[in-house]
Amino acid sequence: MAIAPISSRKDASSNTNGFTSGALDCTGANLLVVTISEFIGGGAGTLTDSHGNTWEKFSSSAAGFGQASEIWYAYNPSVSSSQTFSISGSGTFPSMCISAWSGAANPAFDQSNSNTWSGSATGQPGSVTPSENNELIIAALAGTQDAGTSINGGFTIAQNQALVTSFSYGCSLAYLIQTSAAAANPTWTTSDGAQNYAGAIATFKAAGGSPDVDIDIDTAGSMTFAGQSMGVLVTVNVTNGQMLFAGQTMNFNVSGEDVDIDIDTPGAIIFVGQAMTMAVVNPSAQDNRVRDGRRRGRVIQLFGRG
Repeated sequence: MAIAPISSRKDASSNTNGFTSGALDCTGANLLVVTISEFIGGGAGTLTDSHGNTWEKFSSSAAGFGQASEIWYAYNPSVSSSQTFSISGSGTFPSMCISAWSGAANPAFDQSNSNTWSGSATGQPGSVTPSENNELIIAALAGTQDAGTSINGGFTIAQNQALVTSFSYGCSLAYLIQTSAAAANPTWTTSDGAQNYAGAIATFKAAGGSPDVDIDIDTAGSMTFAGQSMGVLVTVNVTNGQMLFAGQTMNFNVSGEDVDIDIDTPGAIIFVGQAMTMAVVNPSAQDNRVRDGRRRGRVIQLFGRG
């Protein structure tokens, strides 16, 4: 299952203190990611939301002005069409970018990195290499950025909250959904000159597919499962028996004209670049011609749950 964006918004303090965001429609999300910029010299704030979800945090070190870039996330959250988010604190100059996602694993968090820089209008949060394909990568930036902020590396800026002078730091959230896992270390570019910035980056795994698999195999050939090509050699045993498939014991139960192969215990069958071949002996006397999409004499039915 692919990770996909659902919604996002940005908010900032109007008085240097903690605040509550406006409402966001998070319907259908199974992962919430919030980037927060705040001054942590007097103690970092705590993120909560209107549904009482449990939040975890990855944070950068403080940049030159004492601001940090934080990535907060919640798995399988309770969500609604009018969800709000609150950051606590006094004199922390906070701002936030909120995002809701579908198709994430549980748990989803995988890799992270962070960096700070000063005296430059460009900087990188640090390199991350996701451990799996199809991961979501979130990049966060905290500093004095304005509306002219940009990022490279194929990332898309979902939200960019500009600095509110005297009240809140700037906060940016960008994302990349990879197809194939590869190192990522994007460069942020700001238009406010050489200032002090903190960057953070984190990756989140996509949920694995878990469909019911009901396959009628009638002829030798190949098939595609989750993007993987699998060779299928079909011959049929006329007696009961067993075979091992991806570590799972499967029974042959011969009844009438059908051979049903059922997994006898719950478990996972993983098709990841693995060849699936079935070879059982069929007496030469059997008629193996195909009629109306089914094999005369014997039909193999494969039932499994991923």
